[in-house]
Amino acid sequence: MHEDYTVRFEKERYVVIRNFFDMKDVQRMSKRMWYLKYNNLLTQDDQCPGSFSVYADPIQSEMQELYRRKLEDHIGYKLFPTYTYSRIYSPREVLHRHSDRPSCEISITTTLDFDTFDNEPWDIYICRTKENLEPRRPYKLYPGDILIYRGCELDHWRDAFFGVSQTQAFLHYVDANGPYAECKYDFRPSLGSTHDTKNLYAENDFNERLSPK
Repeated sequence: MHEDYTVRFEKERYVVIRNFFDMKDVQRMSKRMWYLKYNNLLTQDDQCPGSFSVYADPIQSEMQELYRRKLEDHIGYKLFPTYTYSRIYSPREVLHRHSDRPSCEISITTTLDFDTFDNEPWDIYICRTKENLEPRRPYKLYPGDILIYRGCELDHWRDAFFGVSQTQAFLHYVDANGPYAECKYDFRPSLGSTHDTKNLYAENDFNERLSPK
């Protein structure tokens, strides 16, 4: 177990780890996204309407499971994978400040590639409090780096993107011993299931049970 990362994750609820992914795997995920883009196999993104994305791509899902134990070792939690989501951001895109749904209890975001005017990746901001008591905390994630964060607890966002493109992958998990363990596979039959088989009713029922009576 990596004690330093574990302690920091418990205290801050997020941690940046440099060079977490093998670059061969990063390149494989990147190439996959551009293959999907050039073959019109990505969908227009609801959260970022100018960009294109894919839910539960099999290559990203493979990486999600391949790196699960390494992630568990770094943060000290046993994890269930829920789903992956990957996006190619377009010029002038904005990712508005938000927190995530229960299936994103413990999440990774990683940059797969970027094409920017200053040759630097697009900043992501994260804040531990919703009361704006902390300064904005920007982070640059280079290919291979990850930000691990508690997506349901922490606000995160990106300001307007002044570049050509940036490809981002999101690998979502839940604490296997926590309150959202039922979200395993994002209510799908298995990690390899497609978005079409995702049981949205199951998640709605789950959220209803979590709501205060």
